Amino acid sequence: MSTQKKFGTFSGVLTPSLLTILGVIMYMRLGSVVGYSSGIFQVVLIIVFSHLISVTTGLSVSSIATDKKIDKGGIYYMLTRSLGLPIGGAIGLTIFFATALSIALYLIGFSESLIPVLNDAFGIGEITVNKLRLIGTIALLLVLAVAYISTSFALKIQYVILALIILSLGSIFLGSAKGLTVGNDQISSPNFAVLFGIFFPAVTGFTAGVAMSGDLKSPRISIPWGTMLSITIGLVVYLALAFFIYYNIDSEILKTNNNVLIEFGAIPLLVLGGVWGATLSSALGGILGGPRILQAMSLDLITPKIFAKGHGVNNEPRNALFLTFIIAEMGILIGELNVIAELVAMFYMAAYLFINISCFLEQWSSPDFRPKFKIPIAVSLVGAIATFLLMIQLNLAATLVAVIVMMAFWFWLSKKDLVLGTGDVWFSVWTSIVKTALKNLQKKSVHKRNWQPNILLFSGGTNNRPHLIEFSKSIMGRGGMVSNFDLIEVESASTLFPKSHQIVKDEEIADDTIFHRKLYCQNIFKGIETIANTYGFTGVDPNTILMGWARNTKDPKWFGEMTNKLKDLDYNILFLDYDQDRGFGKYAEINIWWTEFNKQNELGLQMVKFLRNSPWWKSATLKIYYVNNADKENKQIEQIIQLMLDKKRMRADVVVIDNTTEQKDINDHIKTRSHEADLILMDLPLLEKDKENDFIEASNLLFTTIGSALFIEASSAFEISDIKLLKSDLENVEPKTSKTKTLPTSKPELIKSHDTKLDDKLGILQNQLIEFNNLLSLNFSDILDELTVYYQQILDSEDYSSDTIYQLYDSEYILKLSEEIADQMGVFIDDYHNKILSLINGQDKYIWFELNPNFINEKYISGTKNGLVQKYLRQLSTGKLIRIKIPYKRLLTYWYKSNFTNDLLSNLDLVGVINLNFLNQFKNRSKDKKVSLIKTKDQAIETFQREMDMSVTKLINAILTDVVKGNLRSLIANREEEFIPKSYKRKLEEIGDFSYWFGKNIFILHNHKIFQIGNVILNEFSLANIDLVFHNLKRELEANYKLRIEKINATSLRNVKNLSKIITSFEDALAYTNRAIQPLVSKMETRTLVEKFPSEIDLYPLESISGFLEKQTNLVERTFYLNSTLNSIYQKEIALKIKSISTENLTWLKDNTEDLINNIKLLVFTLENQDNKKLVKEVKDKLQEKIKDFKSNLSSFIERVEVQREELNKTASLFFNENYIFKNSSRREVKSTTNENSISSKIVNWQTLFSDQINKILDRISKENSDNYVLGKSERLFRIRDFMQTVSIDESLNKGSAETYIQLFNTLAQPNQLYDSFINKQLELFKQIAQNHIELNENIVLVSGDPSSGKSYLINSFIKTQKHQKCFKMHTEDEILPLKRVLNTFQLIDSNNQFVQLKNIKSGSIVVINDLELYWRKSSGGLKQINQLLTLIQSYPEVLFILECNMLLLSHLNECTNLSEKVISYIQTSSFSSDNIEKALNEKNKISGKSVILKGDQFKFGTFSKFQVNPKKLETLSFGNIGWLNTIWMSFLSYDESGEIQLNPNYESYFPDVFSDEDLQILLQLYWHKKLRLEDFNLFFNHWGEDRVNQVLAFLKSQNLITNLNDYFEINKVILPYLKSLFINKNYIF
Repeated sequence: MSTQKKFGTFSGVLTPSLLTILGVIMYMRLGSVVGYSSGIFQVVLIIVFSHLISVTTGLSVSSIATDKKIDKGGIYYMLTRSLGLPIGGAIGLTIFFATALSIALYLIGFSESLIPVLNDAFGIGEITVNKLRLIGTIALLLVLAVAYISTSFALKIQYVILALIILSLGSIFLGSAKGLTVGNDQISSPNFAVLFGIFFPAVTGFTAGVAMSGDLKSPRISIPWGTMLSITIGLVVYLALAFFIYYNIDSEILKTNNNVLIEFGAIPLLVLGGVWGATLSSALGGILGGPRILQAMSLDLITPKIFAKGHGVNNEPRNALFLTFIIAEMGILIGELNVIAELVAMFYMAAYLFINISCFLEQWSSPDFRPKFKIPIAVSLVGAIATFLLMIQLNLAATLVAVIVMMAFWFWLSKKDLVLGTGDVWFSVWTSIVKTALKNLQKKSVHKRNWQPNILLFSGGTNNRPHLIEFSKSIMGRGGMVSNFDLIEVESASTLFPKSHQIVKDEEIADDTIFHRKLYCQNIFKGIETIANTYGFTGVDPNTILMGWARNTKDPKWFGEMTNKLKDLDYNILFLDYDQDRGFGKYAEINIWWTEFNKQNELGLQMVKFLRNSPWWKSATLKIYYVNNADKENKQIEQIIQLMLDKKRMRADVVVIDNTTEQKDINDHIKTRSHEADLILMDLPLLEKDKENDFIEASNLLFTTIGSALFIEASSAFEISDIKLLKSDLENVEPKTSKTKTLPTSKPELIKSHDTKLDDKLGILQNQLIEFNNLLSLNFSDILDELTVYYQQILDSEDYSSDTIYQLYDSEYILKLSEEIADQMGVFIDDYHNKILSLINGQDKYIWFELNPNFINEKYISGTKNGLVQKYLRQLSTGKLIRIKIPYKRLLTYWYKSNFTNDLLSNLDLVGVINLNFLNQFKNRSKDKKVSLIKTKDQAIETFQREMDMSVTKLINAILTDVVKGNLRSLIANREEEFIPKSYKRKLEEIGDFSYWFGKNIFILHNHKIFQIGNVILNEFSLANIDLVFHNLKRELEANYKLRIEKINATSLRNVKNLSKIITSFEDALAYTNRAIQPLVSKMETRTLVEKFPSEIDLYPLESISGFLEKQTNLVERTFYLNSTLNSIYQKEIALKIKSISTENLTWLKDNTEDLINNIKLLVFTLENQDNKKLVKEVKDKLQEKIKDFKSNLSSFIERVEVQREELNKTASLFFNENYIFKNSSRREVKSTTNENSISSKIVNWQTLFSDQINKILDRISKENSDNYVLGKSERLFRIRDFMQTVSIDESLNKGSAETYIQLFNTLAQPNQLYDSFINKQLELFKQIAQNHIELNENIVLVSGDPSSGKSYLINSFIKTQKHQKCFKMHTEDEILPLKRVLNTFQLIDSNNQFVQLKNIKSGSIVVINDLELYWRKSSGGLKQINQLLTLIQSYPEVLFILECNMLLLSHLNECTNLSEKVISYIQTSSFSSDNIEKALNEKNKISGKSVILKGDQFKFGTFSKFQVNPKKLETLSFGNIGWLNTIWMSFLSYDESGEIQLNPNYESYFPDVFSDEDLQILLQLYWHKKLRLEDFNLFFNHWGEDRVNQVLAFLKSQNLITNLNDYFEINKVILPYLKSLFINKNYIF
């Protein structure tokens, strides 16, 4: 029988490895590397460093190969037997695919070199992809045939190839440089890294022989010898060849000609044969090695078994061979393999990396690693590091892809149940790591910040008490450990089980994140002591004991002794009492109870910190209760606790309970305040000897009334020394009293010149200027008197709900007053400025100053000792008279412009702060303490005047100080040269704008006062409701329950009659309590309270208020929804909690009372039916125990009700927390609590769900449809998107100073005086009609105009002039309800939002129907319903109806109905002419104080230049519509990086005519009706089908042409003017 042929070192390892090393790189790229290198030293460095990888990896391979038997698979086999199947298999799979694809790479290279030769011989043409595929496939079939015949034949072929390579090298060494030419090949950026990357693949073939491991006679000898010999020979050849060509071939030729070695050779054909041989041998090596790797993986069950099958004597892997052929052929058919080539290289590099890692780990940790070929451990480590760094350097992207692919394979294999009989290195690795870690841990002491719990858990049965397992995992943190001991008490047990029986089997453990042990012992407590004494060792000593509370222990004494023993062993002790009914509740609230500052504080906080890091408790809130039994300051205690929390970066609510008077037991406080907590932490008290049973019973009594609780006792690791540090920190944060600076009470002092005439002149000037200051201050004071008195009356109001308070909501009055104040203030500031300039201009041009020595010694002058002063002193000492000519007017002018204007602007802020001071007085208002706003205002004005007096004095003194600074003429010349007029002009503009911002601040801070008063009203309302509900409940408890239960005595329990009376009395009490409390809870509505509040107000952000002293201008307000926000907060934080707590309290009362009643009924039944006295006594004793419990629980319950009231009162203080209220600003009003199971609630929920589903469907359709349009009509989409980008408003306008500017165009808060002046005529007409309409036959006024043209503003302006009690608006439950349904349920609402029937309103009333187009439908029945509405209106001739609609609907109704016969007057909104547009835009830009840049300069209006804004074109584009004008103007703007607003007018924008008729029909319907629902479209276009309607809507929505809010659609406002223009051009509208 023939045997398998095995190969030796030369044929099996050396030859294939050497042929792969001496490959294409040597022939085609070595010359380039040598040519581009800076010298021969760099070439040698590249070759040697490249071989560093191959040498270290080769040594690692050799070492592993001599340690154990190497079978089929080569590298794969080595890695799996060392690193395990998942890692080895992942590498094996990637190496197999890399090997198969590398065959394609080699053969494509072979084809590229063969085609030019064939072209020269047969004229087949240039290289093409198809030719590469054809020749590559033929070559692959040839290689396949060789490998298929037999491995032996393939290896014999390699001898021929080796001979060719040797001959080619001989040809090169005998060659000549004569005739060599410069080529066209180039390498970009040929630095060291690039050249290294080009050369490195040449050394990667040394593992080719390793793949033949299963076919070798002696792998342990052949692999190390063959591998290292091939590496050595390769290194020698490359170094010799590099030196040879460096000194024999010109570097320019080497750089540019990749075929230089072929041309250099003595016989070029031999060199070419070497190139072909190298490529074919590499391909042959791959087709031999790849199938063997796949065969080995199949034998290990990683890949399908079919590939494990071998054929013939040599067990040839032919099935694997054909798969390798298929993958290689796929690679050849791709044709372009550059990307794959880099990835293949990274797979090989990863294999080298893991070979080195494997060898390193085996040497470091495995006791079984005993190779014959031993290497230093550093060799493998260096090889691994070098390989990893090289992978990153060569191609980071390919490295990442390779890693991801291998990780995917590893993840897949790790999920399979793959087991090796030989084991792997990992157990030894982990053992070594643990050993090393323990050594290091032993040397270190644990700092408190790094403390982690190492828990000994005594669960009493893993499956019986899973809550302990869960809790231990919650507190162990990221680095903690839990060792769970299931202690089973067996009296007959003589000792603990042997260790082999202690380990819990895997199948018994549902969770492997903790360690499990099962032990049998005679006594549980003794077992715990023994384990605590012995378990663990240095470095990972257990530090915490966790076990269940001994609620039902039979041996309290043992329990006490065990606890004390654990304390002596210095463990942290945790006893958990788990509430079986509630569990850990919602994992939402943790309470900690302290009575002193001790080490338990620190442990408790640490436990909570770990708990909050767990997935269960991550959202839990923490509340710390400190029971102050000693005479300590509550505030100081609270501050110390807060500092402790700050140090741990934790948040918690802190409550300090003053227990100095009552001295109640802490358990009573816990029962009262923590009954709803999900977990309670408290200190484990000192267990006194022989009193253990009393302590356990008392604790059990507590635990029956609260939820899950944890007793804690801290070890010495948590010392209390930090408390002293905390107290010292506390002293550092205590506020220091500051000395207030007193203002000067006399006129500021001028510098004395000691020249009488000059002093008199300067004194007169100072008096004149101070007089101007006086006048300005008086004027400021006078114009603020009305505002001050107005606010004083409100502050003096006793009742916040009084009419005086509600005057505050009259924003129209304040708006008008603020405008008047701003206008007058502007006049006064201008007048002041002009007077000072006039006074300065009237001064002498020059004045003479006779210098006096005393002047030099003045305190303001004496500090200046320059050369000029010294000169003056010398001259004066000789008696010489010195007269200096001062350019008086020029100096005054300079100092006025440069300094005084700055002072004026700064001092005006002192007046501006009056607004803030008034607001603060409202915030600090107390009914008991009267505040004088007049005094506040006068103090601010006085401060302003004094500062201004100082400023004018500084102005005058500056002239005298200039005298000693140097030559006055030069000084002035320099100053005038440095003076920046623009800066001065900007300051004057800011001074001029101050009055506007002062007025605006009055208005916005007035809103803040409304906001403040609203908060106070809601706070008082909340407190009143809280007090009402809880006071009544407490009264009920004391009157109906406490008195009743105290009346029950032993006598009462003797006869059935008395007992029946007691039952009846308690049943009556329950019914009465429900009747008394429930109505109170349901009457806590805020609607009547908040409906008087403004629905929307504009407020400054809190940061603007806090920085108001520094910045009072250019503040940006934001809309705040006052009544909805306050009502929402009230409903969420107060009403819902009152209801919830009241429900819980009533439920508790009902349950406990019914339990008591049932026990009484049981006694009644027993007395009536039993003669057994023992049984009667038993029942009676039980009832008496129940009565005792009821009394105790009732007392705790009454205290709890009081605590609940206190806590809700604290919650009500949220209305004073401005940060909280601003964060919770909500437009959506939270409705008062209703029955969730009511029919109306279910309908609302169903509607919401249906609406959500419709929106989801539309969104999905939108996404699909947009894709379809992109594919079919991309040009159409480009034009639409270009248009939308042009007309949309730039997002950059919402940041920086642009936001200040843009608010003038998009915020309703700005008073629109300009627009008001345009509607005066319409308002007058409205008023006349309102007075006389009863005398006329008609009773309809029809207001019409385009969208955003001001229709609603016009109507509302008229309504404000009328009495509120006679004005009504039509109300519908739905904003766009069809008119037919509106007529069926015609409802009105009055000014107080109360519903009113039309038939009940009085003669002379006014009814407004807004947006008629929302209710009308352009359908067959639409006109009929309009006529019905007109008939209804006609039946109320004494009521004036104001109908509002767009121009389209008006035109249609006039043509198709008799509307014109019933209309008193048609009122249209105003159209802005080009002059009006210019005036409006100028006014807004002036107010903004912001430059708007057009073509590099401030924009101007004009009609002839592109550098001007054309108002006529704006008029045409906007149709004179003020709303559209604002939108268009904003679309012209952008905000650049330099902080400038750039204007880019685009008058040529038009709505692109690229839409289908269906698109336009949808848009036209929306233009007609303003808003429509999906069902409306389906009704209008039912002939399209619903799918088509959805498609069109989705397309328009995806392009942002329409928006979808709630369940209706409307047109994007920015396109309306352009859409109207298109409709007119297409004659859709007129």
